[in-house]
Amino acid sequence: MFTRGNTGARNHGLRSRDMARAGRNAMTEACESKTTSYSTAQQNADRFEKFARYCVDNFSINDSRKIENSHILQYAEELAERVEDGSLSVSSAHDYLSSVNAVIAQMRQDNLVRVPAAQTNIPNRSHIAEQSKACSKDLHQHAKSLLDERLSILSEIQRQLGLRFEESVKCNPADLLTQVDRNFNPVTRTSHVNIIDGTKGGRSRIVDITLKAQIEALKKAAQIQGSHRSMIPKNLSYKEFRSHCYSAYSKIKGYSPHKERHHYAQHKYTQVMRALSGQNNILAPVLCKHSRGREHIKHIASAIGSTYQRAKELDYRARYAVATSLGHARVDITNAYLG
Repeated sequence: MFTRGNTGARNHGLRSRDMARAGRNAMTEACESKTTSYSTAQQNADRFEKFARYCVDNFSINDSRKIENSHILQYAEELAERVEDGSLSVSSAHDYLSSVNAVIAQMRQDNLVRVPAAQTNIPNRSHIAEQSKACSKDLHQHAKSLLDERLSILSEIQRQLGLRFEESVKCNPADLLTQVDRNFNPVTRTSHVNIIDGTKGGRSRIVDITLKAQIEALKKAAQIQGSHRSMIPKNLSYKEFRSHCYSAYSKIKGYSPHKERHHYAQHKYTQVMRALSGQNNILAPVLCKHSRGREHIKHIASAIGSTYQRAKELDYRARYAVATSLGHARVDITNAYLG
């Protein structure tokens, strides 16, 4: 029979200095009290072990008393990114997060530290967005008012260029501005930049520069950047700065940097559809009242006066443009952003 020690002690008195082992002991406790089945306890403990190792590697935390929502939120964002790049299934991401919440609750004996999947950017189990996860203009402005100057500018870069968090902090805004000037097309009055720092697998991608707001975001970022090569403060490592950022994000209800990327994706879809069809009112399915799939294609066909097949082709081309701008090789990943 497992007996817990002093709940105020390291790892809530669960008889181990190692958080992963303490989490397993917590599941033994839950199993013996018959609040959790043996198989569920084992699965939760195994999944929690990955979170515990993540905390040691990223935060140097090996004591459950120090775990906060910001740590779970950052872990959830990593799970969401792994779903995006295809290295983790949606169901597995949900299971991992659920297990972390369950084990932390058992360790703490309360639900004060908990991050539901609905508050993260992990897609729903169908992998098709049913509600928009884009950061609204009001939430964006509210977040900027609460964030420090550097993080506020980062939110603009993420929103205007569709960058992942890591890409936004590791990019070199001064260099990107140089690229804007060098790649400027006087005929279309547009430009583009090559994003490579912080990308998944070091795979570079082209992001079109078509809006003044994009250039303004880079200019403001370059001012904050100063002589440093990235947006990471000189006195901090990437891991330290990331922890600082997610601690700030966790204090803003409903906000995460990935929501800015969702906004970019939805805006990009409408922008590309406008260029392809001449219509400026074709929104992403998740923003429309009509159903996704066939109903959305019918809506496009009606709006532009074309055949169903032509509308389907344009939708695919717009989704392809969104996927490549986000750094994805799979067009179907846009379902999680656009519906």
